[in-house]
Amino acid sequence: MRRINSILALLMVLLVLGGCAWSGVGKASGADWRQEIPLIGEWVAAQDDTLYVHCLDIGQGDAILLQWRGKWTMIDTGDVSHRPQIVEYLDHYGVSRLEQLIVTHPDGDHLGGAYAVLRHIPVGRVYDNGQEKLNYMYRTYLRTLARTGVKRVTAKKGDVIDLGSGAVLTLMGPPQPLLQGKNGKAEYNNNSIIAMLSYGSFRMLFTGDAEKEEEAWLCATYGDKLRATVLKVGHHGSHTSSSADFVRAVRPQAAVISCGRNNSYGFPHKEPLARIQGIGAQVYRTDRDGTVTVVTDGRSFAVQREGDG
Repeated sequence: MRRINSILALLMVLLVLGGCAWSGVGKASGADWRQEIPLIGEWVAAQDDTLYVHCLDIGQGDAILLQWRGKWTMIDTGDVSHRPQIVEYLDHYGVSRLEQLIVTHPDGDHLGGAYAVLRHIPVGRVYDNGQEKLNYMYRTYLRTLARTGVKRVTAKKGDVIDLGSGAVLTLMGPPQPLLQGKNGKAEYNNNSIIAMLSYGSFRMLFTGDAEKEEEAWLCATYGDKLRATVLKVGHHGSHTSSSADFVRAVRPQAAVISCGRNNSYGFPHKEPLARIQGIGAQVYRTDRDGTVTVVTDGRSFAVQREGDG
């Protein structure tokens, strides 16, 4: 992770050159791109009308920070091995409190860092999908909630989390009733919490580890309402996700994949990449681009990669 003094030096160079380090720009509506949207995080004080989505480079897992008017929301926390990195990121961005923490499902690479987050800073409330796992990590999660007194909410389709001042997270999943795996076994990926972030005409869809089965349920339930400006790609770019019908329904201008460098799964797979790029979306990957930050004023958006500096 870059140190603040290096970033400040970079900012001075950019100001002198009169340029921007944005790797990609887009329009959330027909509005023209506004060059005055600032750089991200603590490097430049956030403007009142600017929302930041930091897709953190933690390795093989998901961890996302939403920054809006001085308040923070987190979606997933990475794995147990990522706990030191998660704490470092929280400190780096100056996060002293989370209004809400959303754990999309109880797999380790999404839930494992929750212990460190809950012990490190205050959290207003935690949303999860209500599924349990009979392992030590999940029991630690429950004990930590009990010890810290953080309110736990079981996410339901249709729940709305008001971030304030026009920014809203609408929970479009998990399915109700929850999907079942083969032979009645618990299905975790396909019961991920699905969240749509809306601000002005900008929309970003967060899909956890949703695979084709949950994607099919989403398409049948919402149809064109899945349309989003940016997609956080499901299941780290696995071939089990990003089905053709789902990608066509969302039709994002940009897509972000969170995955580890040289991961043993071979994520992201070629098939979903081809489907996403085939509709003209620009793909960003944490394994190559580092932390990927989406910035929007509700009309236009830009994407900044850690590697741009």
